[in-house]
Amino acid sequence: MEVEAKFALTEESLVERLQTVKTIDRLKLTVGTLVRVRDTYLDTSDRRLLAAGYACRQRRVGHARALLVTLKQIKPTSTAIHARQELEIKLPQDVPPPQWQDSPVRDRILSIIRDAPLQKLFEIDQTRKERNVMKDGVPIAEWSVDEVCVRVGNRRMKFAELEIQLKPAGTVEDLARLVAYVQTKWNLKPVTQSKFERVLAWVDGANATASKRRREPKIRLDDTMAEAARKTLLLHWRRMLAHEAGVRAGTDSEQVHDMRVATRRMRAALRVFDEFLDAKAFKPFAKMLRRTARMLGAVRDLDIFREKTQHYIDTLPDERKGELDQLLAAWHTEYQRARGELIAWLDNAEYAQFKKTFTEFLQTPGAGAAVVDSSGNAPRVVERVRDLLPIIVLRGWAAIRAYDELVSAPDVSLETLHQLRIASKYLRYTLEFFDEVLPPNAKLLIEQIKRLQDHLGNLQDAVVACRYLHNFLTWGEWSPASKAEQHPPLIVAPEVAAYLAVRQAEIRTLVQTFPQVWAPISHADFKKQLLALLAAW
Repeated sequence: MEVEAKFALTEESLVERLQTVKTIDRLKLTVGTLVRVRDTYLDTSDRRLLAAGYACRQRRVGHARALLVTLKQIKPTSTAIHARQELEIKLPQDVPPPQWQDSPVRDRILSIIRDAPLQKLFEIDQTRKERNVMKDGVPIAEWSVDEVCVRVGNRRMKFAELEIQLKPAGTVEDLARLVAYVQTKWNLKPVTQSKFERVLAWVDGANATASKRRREPKIRLDDTMAEAARKTLLLHWRRMLAHEAGVRAGTDSEQVHDMRVATRRMRAALRVFDEFLDAKAFKPFAKMLRRTARMLGAVRDLDIFREKTQHYIDTLPDERKGELDQLLAAWHTEYQRARGELIAWLDNAEYAQFKKTFTEFLQTPGAGAAVVDSSGNAPRVVERVRDLLPIIVLRGWAAIRAYDELVSAPDVSLETLHQLRIASKYLRYTLEFFDEVLPPNAKLLIEQIKRLQDHLGNLQDAVVACRYLHNFLTWGEWSPASKAEQHPPLIVAPEVAAYLAVRQAEIRTLVQTFPQVWAPISHADFKKQLLALLAAW
């Protein structure tokens, strides 16, 4: 009988802290080991084990050939504590159940699946920091901080958990004491589902989304530009909604990133297709997208700051790793505020109505097309993709090329480079919007634009980070409500000032190396490739 408590770890700083904490309520923790495991979950094609209330896990540790197969009972719980029956068997190699040695786990599985073969449902890669909780010199529980990654196609799910599993010398009272302590000390959120249940729901959702995408209507050459806009918006609207549950869960920062990207693409589409759309019809939707994007952006910018700051901390010697704790405490307060505002917006009735109305709108063919001239003077021409796509693409290229003189100057401003990034984004998105009707070599041009975007994106991340750090060094907090004070208090934080210098040096390096990533885009060969692409189409 496995008895354990499970908690979600939604912040990277908390993951590191719980990997290194030395005592829990006066109970010592051992140094522990870092273990990398791959868990493969198996079932029949019609999921007989799941129907019987079981999950079958095949675990491989590191590069070992041997496997540990565990049959776990699935039992619902409403608290952090999970108690379930487990049957295990060690196998020297991967073979089907009929070839396992006689054992309770073999008998139980065969009684359920009969002669149906087992097949892979999904794989989970985990990095586990495993430690023992000691009481009077005896291990009473295993303390495991798990960082989990699951991939389905090009989609990825990441999350982290703390598991406290009772050992034979531990009691239920010991576990209850540990649970009470971590919930009070770190305000951890209980996890009521097993990893299997949680990942299975995500995998099924990802597969359903992929299947839905395959069934989505594609842009055709004979589509009107307004219809192409509707299809584009519907595609990215569905993608935005698909990430909402992950954003609410708060266990994977990539969910915020992906949801934000979907809002960006929709806002870009409204600009690319602007002249073919009814501005009045789209105005309220554009406003709601802008509001949603702003709140997602606030959280995402903080995620990026924390991630890159952690990379910096990782380069420091052990005795200096805590020197930015004061900064990170301010970051945590701001992150909780920004995330709280985002969740409050997602729970808002106005947002719920927006989702309902916009979904219905985008599912209606012809909705949002520019209003036809009703004067009767002349019939409105039909503006089709096949005729207007070259103009749209070249317009996007011209918007980028117009920056050449400005960005080639030795004293180019950071704001100019930021505006170039935005312009390059519109060209890239335009090519991606129409990838169904463009030749395959369009992807080569998209990759070149993406390299420029990534470089300028790193530059903008560094600029935003410097603003955050400047605020902290000036006001002692992340984003003060009022900056009208004439004489702010002196903030003594030389370690933060040193980190600010590092990020400023990063800006200088990115500006100095910018010409290298701009040259392929500004060169005449890029224009020739673009014209050849349109000519081939």
